[in-house]
Amino acid sequence: MRDAPRARAFAAPIALGFLLFFAVSALPNKAEAYVPGDNITHSTSYSYDNSSYPPYGTYYVGVAIWKNGSTCDQQYGNVFGSGAAARGDGPSSIAASCSFTAGDVGTTYTMKNWLLFNGSWSSTGETTYTVTAPTCSSFTYSDWGACQPDGTKTRTVQSSSPSGCTGGSPDTSDPCTYTAPTCTYTYSDWGSCQSDNTKTRTVLTTSPSGCTGTPDTSDPCTYTAPTCTSFTYSSWGS
Repeated sequence: MRDAPRARAFAAPIALGFLLFFAVSALPNKAEAYVPGDNITHSTSYSYDNSSYPPYGTYYVGVAIWKNGSTCDQQYGNVFGSGAAARGDGPSSIAASCSFTAGDVGTTYTMKNWLLFNGSWSSTGETTYTVTAPTCSSFTYSDWGACQPDGTKTRTVQSSSPSGCTGGSPDTSDPCTYTAPTCTYTYSDWGSCQSDNTKTRTVLTTSPSGCTGTPDTSDPCTYTAPTCTSFTYSSWGS
């Protein structure tokens, strides 16, 4: 920032404390977030203090903006009371403005406001702009998967926009009515026919997982008693 010019017109030194209080109150320190490519405009202004000075008075002030420690804009001039401004003597306020395009995610811009009064510059507020990734607002998806036993089906996000975005609310789960698949079985061989005219076998495997069904493990048969081939006897009688 160049050397501060001397104050012109009337400017009472006792006003410095009030002027700085007014400027700081109007421009508190704060932080704001933008996304890459956004246009950022930072401004600061100062208006003639009609409550402390005559309506037809004037005094010389300056306002300036620093962007990351370097001057982005600065303006100087006399501001005029409400009466003087109304009759066309000059403006009642003065403003500085700094516009630029937000850079990559993670970039920060510290904008510091300054007020020149009575030959001295004083800080009147600071704003930090942070470039963050935009929130995702649009998605493309895979096809829905099969309905699961918990009554939901899911899909995955294949792409999202705008470019470089994070978060958002993709729709990746939906309720559905689950119908268990019918089981397919493999069996052991049938056992021999039993005296109750049934034969049985056991289930070796069941598929697919989570299926339902009734395996066929028993079947009717005709039982044929075997011919006796061996005997044990009592002793011969007399």
